[in-house]
Amino acid sequence: MDFFKRRLATGLAVLIPAGITLFALRFLYNALTELLLPFLRPLVSHLPQWMQIGITLGLLVLLLLAVGQIATHVVGRRLIGVMEKAVVRIPLVRAVYQASKKVVESFSMPRAQLRTVVMVEFPGPGMRALGFLTNTVTGPDGGQWCAVFVPTTPNPTTGFLQMVPAGKVEQLDWEIEDAVSTIMSLGVLTPKVLEGRRLGADTAGAG
Repeated sequence: MDFFKRRLATGLAVLIPAGITLFALRFLYNALTELLLPFLRPLVSHLPQWMQIGITLGLLVLLLLAVGQIATHVVGRRLIGVMEKAVVRIPLVRAVYQASKKVVESFSMPRAQLRTVVMVEFPGPGMRALGFLTNTVTGPDGGQWCAVFVPTTPNPTTGFLQMVPAGKVEQLDWEIEDAVSTIMSLGVLTPKVLEGRRLGADTAGAG
């Protein structure tokens, strides 16, 4: 049952942003079709239906590329920031927009950066927090220090960066999905086994 619940939660966590993305793409496709087809129809009316759809999809891809290109520039980021501020002032739209954005951002961090699930002493003595080992560096004393990202609950897109001596980092035999499910479910979907081994200078390795 625990295995079933964890995998079900992980599946939902993956499908929700995928569903939101498909919904957004469908909305853009329909909007673009209604906007451009009156102008394109005289040019493509003699073409088969599948080719008309292909041309519309090609224009959608170009539109997404253009938005992505604009978003990478300072002026574009400022423009998007102004648009987001306007959106979040609308009560109902704000709730939907922020929720969908957080869900998508939860899975936007490259998996290569979340290499290992660990526990560190945080936020105080005697307490432990789940985190992800993202890098290891050599300290001034020649020992290994670990860069650990400790995410917040239930939104793992924000958190704290902790620099911890390797000997005080406990590595868990968990999959990344297990940790994400635990964090997003407020601990409800925590695996039953919470055992770890401390990372020493010889096992932490270099980043």
